[in-house]
Amino acid sequence: MREALLALARRTTSDTGIRVNLTASKIQPVTPRQEFELFRIVQEALTNVRKHAHAKTVALALRAAGSELTVEIKDDGRGFDVAASAAGHGIEGMRERAQLIGGRLWVSSRPNRGTTVRVAVPFTAPR
Repeated sequence: MREALLALARRTTSDTGIRVNLTASKIQPVTPRQEFELFRIVQEALTNVRKHAHAKTVALALRAAGSELTVEIKDDGRGFDVAASAAGHGIEGMRERAQLIGGRLWVSSRPNRGTTVRVAVPFTAPR
């Protein structure tokens, strides 16, 4: 998974000029379905950065926290009012993808303060 996200980060930087920095702690493997859905969530979040944020940098982090894998995408862009845009920016689609793999997704943002998308999924997929 780290390799796929690294390639996505490099491609985003190359295509847009937005510097995407990936950090990844040593993590347990996740299921192929979890990996696919997490990749698509990150892809959507980076697309939103490209289209809306006017950001210069993005911090993309993968961390193991207890029995969960947490993926965080944090930009330094212009931010937005999450409550006013709850149905926009693909947020519901990202949230649905997270739920499909037993995870949870949070979006926090403030105008002129950037945006953070965080998703946490269990290392064991739901049955």
